[in-house]
Amino acid sequence: MQRTENIFCVGSIGSGKTILLKKLEQKEEQDWHDLVSSTIPTVGINHFEIDANRCGVLDKVNVKELGGELAQNWRLYLKQQCESSHRMNLIYVIDISNPSLVPEVSFHLRNCLKLLPTRSKDNTGKSSVLIVYSKVDVVQVNYDYGAPNQSIVEVELERFRSLLRIQDLRHWYRNTAYFEEVSHSHFEDQGLVLIKDWIRRTNS
Repeated sequence: MQRTENIFCVGSIGSGKTILLKKLEQKEEQDWHDLVSSTIPTVGINHFEIDANRCGVLDKVNVKELGGELAQNWRLYLKQQCESSHRMNLIYVIDISNPSLVPEVSFHLRNCLKLLPTRSKDNTGKSSVLIVYSKVDVVQVNYDYGAPNQSIVEVELERFRSLLRIQDLRHWYRNTAYFEEVSHSHFEDQGLVLIKDWIRRTNS
């Protein structure tokens, strides 16, 4: 079993970071309602070890969840990683069911990206940034007035991407980081396979 470099997971308070990481880490099936009811907002830092099978070799990937209340200090932890490994491995979780969070998310996301190293000194590669659009299931419930759910989610997701200028951010930082985006629904486990695959590839 190998140990690989840390991945940091950040996002606003209540964005769904803890539930996402619990589901990625869990070794047994857990009822979704039990998982939600037993999860409280993170104060400080949570540590998770997620299995990532690479070519038949079992790796334990360390993921550190930084609580939303620490948002003003995220850069301190991320800067430390950038200085030690000359790259950043970041999962940014965005709650797309709450449009009022857009200004806060935009501010903190940009501050995180400003820390991206221009290039790794040992030429091991670019940084990796995964943007997770969380609570897709909540959007479906809130906007289900007869229109197809998937269409509602796609419209809301594209609205968030536009407000946050995600396409511009990807362009501006294209030489320093690989960007990927995925939608996640807690209820249906949507996106978990893609997220776990990103974790595996990030540490390959």
